[in-house]
Amino acid sequence: MKKFLSLVLALVMTMSLVTVSAGAKDFTDSTKIQYNEAVDVMSAVKVIDGYTDGSFNPSATLTRGAAAKIICNMILGPTTASALVADAAPYKDVPANHTFAGYIAYCQKTGIISGYADGTFKPANTLTGYAFMKMLLGALGYKADVEGYTSPNWSINVAKQAINAGLNKGLKGDFNGVKAVNREEACLYAFNTLKATMVEYDTTITIGGVTVAGARKDVTNSASIETIKNDDKMQFAERYFTKLTKKSNVTDDFGRPAVTWINNKTEVGTYVDYTTLVSSYTAKVKGGEVYNDIGSAAAKFDEVTYYVDGKVQPASVVTDLMSDVKKSNKDTFGASGKGVLTEVYVDTDEETIDVVIINTYIADVSADYNDKKEYLSVGVKNYGANAPTKVYLDDVAGIEKYKEDDVILVQIADGVILNVIDPKTVEDAAISKFATDDYVVTGGNQYDFAEKINRYNNVLNEYNKEELEDKTYDIYVDQYGYAIGIKLHSGTDKYLLLAGYDKTESNLTLKTAEAQVIFMDGTMSKVAIDFNETNKKLERETAPKDVDKLVQNGDANRNQWFKYTEDDGVYTLTAVADQIVVAYGDTGSAKKSINCESARVAEGSKYAWGNDDSVYITVKTDEVDSDVGDYRYADVKFGISKVDAVYTGVQDVDLVLNAKSPFKTSTAAPGDVIYALYDTDDKYIDAAIVLGESNDDNSKAYAYALKGAKSESFKDGNYYWEFDAAVGGKVETLTVKTKYTDVIDTIQKAIVDEDKTATYGIKGLLKLTYDKDGYVTKAVVVDNTASDIYGSSDFNASKDINPDIFKAYEVKHNQPKDLVCTGRTLYTDVKNDVSLTLASGAPVVVVQIVEDEDGDLDRSIEEYSTISAALNALKDEGKNFQGTIAADLNDKGTAEWIVISSSNVVPYEKKTSSSDSTKAGKLDVTTVEYASGAYNVTATVTKELKGVKSYTVKLTTVNGAVIAEKSADVTGTGDYAVKDTATVTLTSAQKKAEEANVEFTFFDKDGNVLASASGLFAL
Repeated sequence: MKKFLSLVLALVMTMSLVTVSAGAKDFTDSTKIQYNEAVDVMSAVKVIDGYTDGSFNPSATLTRGAAAKIICNMILGPTTASALVADAAPYKDVPANHTFAGYIAYCQKTGIISGYADGTFKPANTLTGYAFMKMLLGALGYKADVEGYTSPNWSINVAKQAINAGLNKGLKGDFNGVKAVNREEACLYAFNTLKATMVEYDTTITIGGVTVAGARKDVTNSASIETIKNDDKMQFAERYFTKLTKKSNVTDDFGRPAVTWINNKTEVGTYVDYTTLVSSYTAKVKGGEVYNDIGSAAAKFDEVTYYVDGKVQPASVVTDLMSDVKKSNKDTFGASGKGVLTEVYVDTDEETIDVVIINTYIADVSADYNDKKEYLSVGVKNYGANAPTKVYLDDVAGIEKYKEDDVILVQIADGVILNVIDPKTVEDAAISKFATDDYVVTGGNQYDFAEKINRYNNVLNEYNKEELEDKTYDIYVDQYGYAIGIKLHSGTDKYLLLAGYDKTESNLTLKTAEAQVIFMDGTMSKVAIDFNETNKKLERETAPKDVDKLVQNGDANRNQWFKYTEDDGVYTLTAVADQIVVAYGDTGSAKKSINCESARVAEGSKYAWGNDDSVYITVKTDEVDSDVGDYRYADVKFGISKVDAVYTGVQDVDLVLNAKSPFKTSTAAPGDVIYALYDTDDKYIDAAIVLGESNDDNSKAYAYALKGAKSESFKDGNYYWEFDAAVGGKVETLTVKTKYTDVIDTIQKAIVDEDKTATYGIKGLLKLTYDKDGYVTKAVVVDNTASDIYGSSDFNASKDINPDIFKAYEVKHNQPKDLVCTGRTLYTDVKNDVSLTLASGAPVVVVQIVEDEDGDLDRSIEEYSTISAALNALKDEGKNFQGTIAADLNDKGTAEWIVISSSNVVPYEKKTSSSDSTKAGKLDVTTVEYASGAYNVTATVTKELKGVKSYTVKLTTVNGAVIAEKSADVTGTGDYAVKDTATVTLTSAQKKAEEANVEFTFFDKDGNVLASASGLFAL
């Protein structure tokens, strides 16, 4: 009985007084838990619990009184235990009415606990590490009186045997037996006890108070199946937790050797097995260093598996990798680098090596956490093609806290984000020194660049003093201390167009001029200009020095861009050379319009193009009282009077320029109509003041209406109404501003009604007009029978998409068709479909009806970076599609964005984590036999495989000539356990080879390698 009670005492000390069971990732404070494997397993076997608020509180300590209650609950059950009472005070500091008096009295009477020499129990006291380890050793069978646990030096004896038994294995930092044990440490020690081997003694006798023990020995386990360790010895869990199983020979999602815990036939989780980890690096490492770390014997092992971000690398890459593992070799080992975790696992028993590379990437959070679909949308930087765009709560706990524009770090396994890390941020940092490809220095601290460094907007990509002067940066630092992201915090150059200014004589030292200016966002304001300081900056170094200065009597039409600084409402201007003035006309560099076909502006040797970030500000002019200044226009009594509209992106403008512009350099000269500020390096227009108006009083701003009535209000005589639309291929919220409701009514008629499934997939393409503040002021539903819209009739007639004719695309498919893509080309299974091409980097929006687990229907709106990803999101991957496809076409007839609005209902399907459905493993080619013109190749699985879709087996001569080759899909589920075999028969018309190189490879459904093995065989 005492032995059983000591077991109970040892285990339950890890528990608390609550009844909420969960795994580590399910607790609300899961991010604070260090020992996830221990917490998950001990929770699964009901040894530990969380608090009623859902937390685990890993740093909290246990009291002696609480432990007594837990012991009673375990022995008697909670109902009987709760009825326990103390007839008298069991200890002088535990009165009969104490909360824990009944529990403590019971444990005292049964000999489970004892008090202190002074007659106290100290129920509120905590437990030291030594005391807890002593209890755990007792549970494993170690006898206190035999092992010296009752002597003056008992703590030394306990520590020695606890460490030898592995009870502190995995502890972060050194074991401190004097310190009070917190909940997760207790959980770790108890978890290690489950895996530890039990002991027993030969006959033990006590003579005259002296205990004489027989030899201590491990308890044997003669069971045919051992659940924890196959060593014929009895591990603690094999005796007391018979439904708990430890499964080895598996890998985690990144490819690291791992173990899977299963309790009562339910998988608890898969966890890295660090017992074979030999070396770990977070910087670039040389092949010679790896050789020294793993040893010369291991460097010769033939079975090497190499993973990069969870993907198995082919045999040829492995060969190159290990060719560098030589003494004194100075070549870089694989993909190691700064901020890259490189781990090398060596199993000397099996003579295998696993090399695992885990990159860390910086990512921007593109939207608040979606609590309905339980995922976080992100933009991962520098991952390459097919970067994941979502983090699922099923894969990463704690992502609910993130908001749009947050910056996070992610680690990706086989295309799935499985780890999210908060970067350290050095905000608003003044940089004193930097090397463009190496490091930055701020505040005396140097931050080396990580391998996956991302320079937002290419900051610090070339060295010049302007990058350091009057600018500060945000530096994002990864978990290893490397700079992984740099973003401009403040100090962006600011520009304005000086339209005109008034200046009168003054006897004051500080002279200001009242000026009318236009900022780059289209705002027109009256400001005060520091006249003297501005002229100091405008004075030329050579004659004529005063030609660019502001003049005393003012100028009604200066019409020139300046860089500015502002101090207490007074502006100081600095001249800029990067501006272009264009006159009206159709000869030379003169222009009559601005649109996609006429996006270039030029003046002499200066030129620039409009792009999707270029801002075009249309303005009106009016007469002025006088015009004394003649900087560019002599005696022209007109000036810019108001901003009419603001357009962003040359793709969305079609402007007709003003043939009657008053801004002429001479009576016979054509008027100037464009004042463009441009980037001299990249040759693109930043902003342009334009004398002109839209070709049809409506900007070429196509949008696809999705959802309306997000909010409504009426103020200042205007209706404000918000709706969601796909604009430029992104889902955005737009706001209508109108004095009447006709604009709102027009949009509402085009919006899909989510309560009527029959209306899904209808046309919703609009052409919108915006004012300078970004409000929608006009909307026209696109008629797909119009001559400039490629519609259903054009599709059915197999017309070519002529960019000279068609400006947008909207085709309704009433009959089911299969959607197919090749790269950036979308087409249907209709033979004469001319296809729709997507511009490089352009997005695709998918709108469809989805059924939830309750059978309710809702709209799903998702953005994708490729057509293939979009089709993959559709029901049946785009087969039997019905609905509408809309696009905005550029001057080449290519889509700048595509909206696929489906009327097919996507039925509810329970989500299966990719880590559950696909898992990389290992193979050995075990036999190659030849008979009757055929080769039979057999491979044996040495590490579990999941989700195998196909295989390739290839036989070549020692000179590389192909003997036979075969590729096909596998049969069955595609899951293979350890020791499963696969045999493939390859026929060959060639004469039997004496020996052959064999390569056997398994692939998943996406073509990724799950396992590969090769070898040279004599036949």
